[in-house]
Amino acid sequence: MFVHEDEECGYLHCQNCSSSTPLVLGFPLFTETRMTEDDETLTSRLHELIEQMAPGEGRYDGYIEQKFKRNILEVYSAFQPFNESCRSIFPLVDAWRNHLRPGDLIVDTWCRTGWSGELLAALFPEQRVLSLWEGNSSVLGYRGFYYWLNSKRRSTNLEIIFSPANAPFPIRPGSARLIHAYDSLHRKPLPEFINECLRVTEERGILCFPHVHLANNQPDPFFERGGEYRHGKEYRDYLNRRLEKDGRKPLVLSETSLFQKKDDVPLSDEADTGHYNGLILIAEETWYQQKFNNRLGRELTADTRLIPNPLVHINSVTGEAYLNKQALSDNADYLLARHPVYERHIKNQLPMELTEAQLALIAVSESGANLQECAQSLSCSVEALITQAQSLVSHEIVAGLPISKTAFALQQFHANNHSLVRDSQKSGLP
Repeated sequence: MFVHEDEECGYLHCQNCSSSTPLVLGFPLFTETRMTEDDETLTSRLHELIEQMAPGEGRYDGYIEQKFKRNILEVYSAFQPFNESCRSIFPLVDAWRNHLRPGDLIVDTWCRTGWSGELLAALFPEQRVLSLWEGNSSVLGYRGFYYWLNSKRRSTNLEIIFSPANAPFPIRPGSARLIHAYDSLHRKPLPEFINECLRVTEERGILCFPHVHLANNQPDPFFERGGEYRHGKEYRDYLNRRLEKDGRKPLVLSETSLFQKKDDVPLSDEADTGHYNGLILIAEETWYQQKFNNRLGRELTADTRLIPNPLVHINSVTGEAYLNKQALSDNADYLLARHPVYERHIKNQLPMELTEAQLALIAVSESGANLQECAQSLSCSVEALITQAQSLVSHEIVAGLPISKTAFALQQFHANNHSLVRDSQKSGLP
């Protein structure tokens, strides 16, 4: 083990399998695990990975500038705070808070864009969140994760590990109280993935699989969704057999129903839903009997930050907010066609004429300030701003969540054609 630029770097050595896993600038890279070699080779390899993750001042900025010029935009990253699939967990959050103890571990198995880890860390500040991603790929890669989510910028209760797809999690058995496995169940080998999730979860732990592609129905017009499609009843029957002696039960829920869920209503099985996306839970049967609410995102606090909806344009002259069909580099129609539930919802909310107070709040909040800080800037009470903000949230103009300033800046980066200039100026990040 040695120190590089005051951040932890070195190797995690496994005596049983004679392997070495590099620890690079605070990120364990199980994606780079190799058989243990001589010290000189290990040191050389570590320096190569350090250069790959943090290649020097301006290098990441230049890489992003190339993506910006080539218009390489991942629209789903920009859409995440508003996506009904990501919001399907909202009715469950209060019930999870009641289930979790201070210091409990939450494992987030698919932190592709950085959003899920930061969101969970914000929603559960008394718990530890461990997020996994599959390697130097997709939206961020090693460089992006280090740039945005290194140990100095990410939430203090969030850790990030790189682990190969379909490999065993580098986590001790029974460590987790909650598993959050978004967009994963239909992409993974079913028995192996379920077994691995159960292995790392304690006996009374809860497993949640948001956004599962179901065979119950198909999009109309059709588009390919990826992964292996199974009917909700097939998932339910398989999991019932797998959990026969476990003491926990599965519940298959409709993504649409969760997005539209009314407050204080128990959950009920929807394995035969007519929708083609679902959320699957594994929990003790008594846990399902409580009443659930959908207040997250509606009941705002002083810590709330307002995330602009990338699909909405605000006319600064007329004060009208409306759905922008040219948003996301002309990908708005493409995105909404794949999210008909959200498309119907947002079209029912817009257009909307904004008050001067709401326009002022939007302008101030674009810096990443929370509502407490916005109130200080606008010389008004937090309570007055919360009322204004709740209207903006209900009309899908912004999302209101208690995320960190780093999470806000990262989301703006995703939403602004991967442009760093505007985000770094607004967020105060270097």
